[in-house]
Amino acid sequence: MANDQYLRKVQLIVARGTEGIDLSEFRIQFVVQAQDYETPNTAYIRVYNLATTTVQKIKGDLPFDGEYTRVILSAGYQTGNFGVIFDGTIKQYRTGRESPTDTYLDIFAADGDIGFQQALLKQTLRAGATPQQIAGAIGDAFKDYGVTMSDIQGMTFSGVRLSRGKVMFGLARDAMRRFAQTQFSSWSIQQGNIVVTRLNSYKPGEIVEMNMSTGMVGVPEATDSGIAVRCLLNPKIQVGTVLHIDNTSINQTQIVEQFFPGYNEVNFVAETTDYGYYRVLVSEYEGDTRDTAWYSRLTCLAIDMTAAKGDEILPFGSQGAL
Repeated sequence: MANDQYLRKVQLIVARGTEGIDLSEFRIQFVVQAQDYETPNTAYIRVYNLATTTVQKIKGDLPFDGEYTRVILSAGYQTGNFGVIFDGTIKQYRTGRESPTDTYLDIFAADGDIGFQQALLKQTLRAGATPQQIAGAIGDAFKDYGVTMSDIQGMTFSGVRLSRGKVMFGLARDAMRRFAQTQFSSWSIQQGNIVVTRLNSYKPGEIVEMNMSTGMVGVPEATDSGIAVRCLLNPKIQVGTVLHIDNTSINQTQIVEQFFPGYNEVNFVAETTDYGYYRVLVSEYEGDTRDTAWYSRLTCLAIDMTAAKGDEILPFGSQGAL
């Protein structure tokens, strides 16, 4: 509820193995981009006015010290929703000065990108292997790079057993893409875990009511990319979460027409549903612990349903993390 969305709370940890440094008490700016797409999620974080020795330790500049390679960012409210919004690998540090008195340390990070770039699948499956065993073989290739495929036993995959043996070789991400396509699904890496979502379904869990009373800022708009919504930062809303939006509050964007010789393109806007249920495809978190920014920017698409009764919706498919 909106009355729980004040008194901001943030926790920022940089880690090296089992050792970590808590930077939560400093001024922090961040932009986190998460999406239902195989490209790794990213985070840009700026921390102000750290001691020079602290910066050197984090970057691994001090003798006998290694670089801190992992960052965990949690955000929310002291009396309301609070949770992890990013957990990934640090790709680059950058230091600088904004003014004569203010210095900063920038952290650029990605979620599961090492596994995405380097995981190699080298395995042979016997005749009779099930789709679930194929998924397990792909998951094994990601494991060595810190990317997991949890709850694989709880997933139901369509398809038949292999009629003959199969050699699986190549980048694991390519195999994962092909497998997801056979399951009429998308796949992505969310906080180090591979998530597979049916294209006509959603992430199981609580449906989030999205209106002015629950933190929605401004008016939703049906664009050519999806239903665009902005709200107060809410870590509960992640990729795959279902939002319930009053359709009468959704504006329609202007249709853009472009005319060139022999070429005509019209960008059509996203559709709304009769019941107002939408799945989050992109979730961008923006925050500043010493300024006004503290928002979630969401892009959603309508969910196909066979029935809707009260707060309960019945999708065609089901979702889970492999």
